[in-house]
Amino acid sequence: MGFERQLSWRSGILNQELQYSKKITLDDVSCKSNVWSSCNSSKQHNCDHTEDVLLACESATPRAGGWTEYGKWSRCSAECGGGNQSEIRTCTNPTPRYGGADCVGEAVKTRACNTFGCNEFTLVDAIGNKIEDDREGLLLFEGGTVCNDKWTNNSANAVCRKMGRHAAISYRNGTVFKDLQIKLKIKTRQRGL
Repeated sequence: MGFERQLSWRSGILNQELQYSKKITLDDVSCKSNVWSSCNSSKQHNCDHTEDVLLACESATPRAGGWTEYGKWSRCSAECGGGNQSEIRTCTNPTPRYGGADCVGEAVKTRACNTFGCNEFTLVDAIGNKIEDDREGLLLFEGGTVCNDKWTNNSANAVCRKMGRHAAISYRNGTVFKDLQIKLKIKTRQRGL
């Protein structure tokens, strides 16, 4: 038949009109190995078309490989100061076989991550862009958020000065920047200085 191996089989009705227009010509197929010469069968049958074999076989035709989607980015190799992370795809969608071509292109992508400095504070807007002017932003330390436990006016002013600013204008806590804080559950509170 030109097929390498059987992938799956079942019995039943696939196309009733087609199946019932055909004679049942083989029954009781029993094989000792995966070679036809090891098989016994009968041209006499004691079955009906609900027992017809429905079979799928793997072709021996060469098949080129195809890439899977890239997976999730790996954990960054550094917490701060710059690191790398990668995402991987495999040549298994489908896997090349019978002399088919391998996938073309790179299996691994790499990018820089956590490029902010260690012991560094940053203010970012709702989409993560660094803020250099007087606008309110989300306070980050080494790329992560800062909780308000024991936070005071002195804390706000000290952090602003550490970032090279003159002084704090105001501060509050909460999930004002939901997309950046999706994992946090904080109540909002406003304070003027």
